[in-house]
Amino acid sequence: MSNPHVKSGTVEEFRNERRFGFLKPDDSRLGQVFFHMNEGRLVKPGGRTFLYVESTGEFPLRVPQVSDRIIFRSMITDRGYRAQFWCYEEDYWRVAMMLAIPPIYRVVRRTVRDGEEPVIQIVWTGGDLAALQKRFPRPPRGADPDSDPLIGCHYDSRTKTLIQHSWSCWHVPEQSISCKDPRPEN
Repeated sequence: MSNPHVKSGTVEEFRNERRFGFLKPDDSRLGQVFFHMNEGRLVKPGGRTFLYVESTGEFPLRVPQVSDRIIFRSMITDRGYRAQFWCYEEDYWRVAMMLAIPPIYRVVRRTVRDGEEPVIQIVWTGGDLAALQKRFPRPPRGADPDSDPLIGCHYDSRTKTLIQHSWSCWHVPEQSISCKDPRPEN
């Protein structure tokens, strides 16, 4: 970690009823570091950097256990060092790997005929946006949206077929997520 304020350490003690604990930092010069549950963050990729977001009821932060590895931003107080913001080390490194690997994009066609199961077809996969733009050029600004070969949805009333195109990008196959159209606007 190149940021001098970002440190790592191990949970030595956590008092769940009071929602605080102490870390043993890898840098022994810091001594024991105080941390509070309210300062815990979930970490996500945000463009080419880390986003630290507060946990919510929908995505709660799990309670720290003794020996958990923590990444934290340190600050000094009149009582010693404190973890200003912290996250779990495995979450930090998972996001770091995602940021280090360029995304791979996939164009998927989902075809649904009345009364049948959807058919999923991968139309294009790759990381080269120039190749994607060449194969599926984005129409110029102001053009008829139906001229885009990857318009979101088509419905053919004669064959009663719905065709949807969607984007996904992933850094590793099991972490595919929907994403915006990555093609540059004309």
